[in-house]
Order: sequence, then C-alpha cells, then structure tokens
Amino acid sequence: RHPLGTDELGRDVAARIIHGTRVSLLVALGAVGLSLVLGLVVGALGGGLGRWGGALVTRIIEVFSVFPTYFLLIAVFAVLRQASPLVVALVLALTRWPDTARLVRAEVLALRRADFVRSAWAQGASWPWILRRHLIPNAIRPVLVTAVFGLSSAVLLEASVTFLGVGVAPPTASGGELLLEAHRNLLHPGAWWLAVFPGAALAYCVVVTNAAGERLRQAFDDRR
Repeated sequence: RHPLGTDELGRDVAARIIHGTRVSLLVALGAVGLSLVLGLVVGALGGGLGRWGGALVTRIIEVFSVFPTYFLLIAVFAVLRQASPLVVALVLALTRWPDTARLVRAEVLALRRADFVRSAWAQGASWPWILRRHLIPNAIRPVLVTAVFGLSSAVLLEASVTFLGVGVAPPTASGGELLLEAHRNLLHPGAWWLAVFPGAALAYCVVVTNAAGERLRQAFDDRR
C-alpha cells in the first residue's frame, strides 16, 4: 500500500514526493518566468536607449544585483510569518532577473551594429519598432537557453531555502520540506527512505532540466 514508506505522521511518502515535486517545479517555473520577463524588458531598454538611458538602467540592475536571496527570504518570512509558494517564487524572481537583464542588454548592444538593423533604420523605421521586431526576437534565444538551465538552480534554491525554514511552509509539501522532515528523523536509522527517495526525486528534476537546456542549446546553435 505504501511502496516508498510513510513518514512519522503516517502520510504516504510517494504521494508527498509527487505533490512536493510539483510544488518545487511550479516555484521554479514561476521564478524563472517572471525573471525572464523582467530581465527581457529591462535589458532591452538598457541596450536600446541612448548612452545616458543605458547607464541609468545599468545602475538599476547593479542595485538589484546586491540583494542576497537568503537574507531577502528571511526578511520576507519575518514579516509574513508564513511563506507561500507564490511568495517564494516572487522573491526568487526578484533576485534572479538582473542576470537575465545583463545578458539581454549585451545581446541587444551587439545586434545594434548588425546590417539588418542599420538597413531598417535607414529605411525610416522607428527605434521602438526595430527593438520589438528585430532586436528582442534575435536576443531571446540565448536567454531562453539560460532560463531553462536556470530551472535546475531554481529548484535547488527553493529546496535549500525551505530546508533552512524560510521557504515553503508546511503542511505544503516541497522538495526542501521533505528533506527537512528527513533531517528531523535522522535519529531514527530505520527511516532512511525519508531522505533517499525525496533526494533522488530532487536530483532527477535537476538532471532532466539540465538535459532539456542542453537539447535547447543544440537546437538554437546556428553552427550545427
């Protein structure tokens, strides 16, 4: 009836792994998706604006880059007393989007010198149209690859902050919450399945997301 055993409250470990993996992936997808949108908008503005506008956007990116994820989550947890998966995803996104913005800005700055951009500009196209029609679609491919690779780090980050007690709050199951419960039962040698099976599921999620990122990188490689 319980192929992976039960926890100290009699709950089925297999069912909690299924629900916990879903929560961890949803948190990671929400954090990566929101950081992708914010980074794409801010990075495109930083690369598309002039010298002073780009410098201002760069300073904004640098300001948000100094926020440490763990301390920000601790501060949010101290205020809210209980962190939901949505709150964890928002906090993770607020600390991850500067990396995406830097990458998008660098791609836009490199594409501004391309012949097709200069041709569109010479034919009278407006800069917002060039940014929307040419620069962002061509800059988004490496960003998507980075975002898929970032899913694995987001899953691990959610598990680590929840394991420290400042992430997804129980009774909601997640990868970090299952490992935290296993840590509480380390004094019981017979309960090894509480750590082995959730840890294996978490490692499997990381491997799968990294493999998906590698396949996407190969698909977007123009040299292949």
